[in-house]
Amino acid sequence: MTKIAIVLIIQMVMGVSPAFPQAVVKSSGAGNSSSLINEKSLADDLTKIKSASRQMKGREVSTESVWLSSQDKWTNLVKGGKASVPILSKELKDKNTDWRVRAIIASSVLPQINDKDAIKDLKALLSDKTEDIALRSAAADGLGNMGGESALEGLRQSIDDNPNNPKFQASIIRGLGKAGTKKDGALIAKRLNYQDSYVKVIAVRELQRVAVRNNDLAQLEPLVPMVGDATFEDRNVAIKLLGEAKYRPALPAIAKVANNKAEDYIYRCASAEALGNIGGDDADVVLLQLAADSDQLVRMYAVEGLSKGNYSAKKISVINDAIASARDLYVKGKMQKFEKILQSKQ
Repeated sequence: MTKIAIVLIIQMVMGVSPAFPQAVVKSSGAGNSSSLINEKSLADDLTKIKSASRQMKGREVSTESVWLSSQDKWTNLVKGGKASVPILSKELKDKNTDWRVRAIIASSVLPQINDKDAIKDLKALLSDKTEDIALRSAAADGLGNMGGESALEGLRQSIDDNPNNPKFQASIIRGLGKAGTKKDGALIAKRLNYQDSYVKVIAVRELQRVAVRNNDLAQLEPLVPMVGDATFEDRNVAIKLLGEAKYRPALPAIAKVANNKAEDYIYRCASAEALGNIGGDDADVVLLQLAADSDQLVRMYAVEGLSKGNYSAKKISVINDAIASARDLYVKGKMQKFEKILQSKQ
């Protein structure tokens, strides 16, 4: 596989998929009940869902499969709004119900209905250490999706439970990241040294989300040492997110990685992209040098970074040289596009 193909794949998978399926439907809301959907029909839908799930035996059968097998009925429950909540809450507490049905209720259906009265049931499930860890993780996802101080308090209280379970830790961190306030950034930052690389990446993403949403970029400082940490294989994520946050104190560390030809091209490309997002004269100095790098992908990202800043004749000259040196048609085409963007700023 070529380096260009690898970069394209990385661009497609940079996002993290949710742990459970999310329906794209609207509930009737906490204050309305649809005349077309009564409690009996909602209860019947849930009974049919449970019957279908019992036929899908084996823990290897995914939660998504249980969702898809009864998607229309799950959708009806979401549309039922507040009328569905008592039925769903009762099922959530029933330990004889298929854990996958309970997980979907916790992580997806109740949050979509968004009746705040359901938060107490999700908190109870999350804190119940006798429950399956997958169910508790689903409750954490649900609380994060619902948000609010009460939901956040449940997540904060449980963050130190099951510290060696990556799935559980990831769900707690995601929940805090989705709805967390400034004080939650400190809790997330403690997981930056987690032994599991997946949890570590989640912590990087969610810390950046909390810092940006709460306009408290100083919380990003713990990410800066990760930029040059050769033991962290996914540090390109930290580099990229620092750039997206335009966190200027990270610029020297990012520039060092970009200029180091011994670094893997993935980290150097991510660094060039981040420098372009941070911007400024100091970033442009590095990008102008990278535009003449021996690696054409590094050159491409450097040219893109230069196009994000102010116009200058020097930039145009350097970009044209980079275009002339490009051997790959994809790279050349991208550079030409960036050159036009910069020209439009003249």
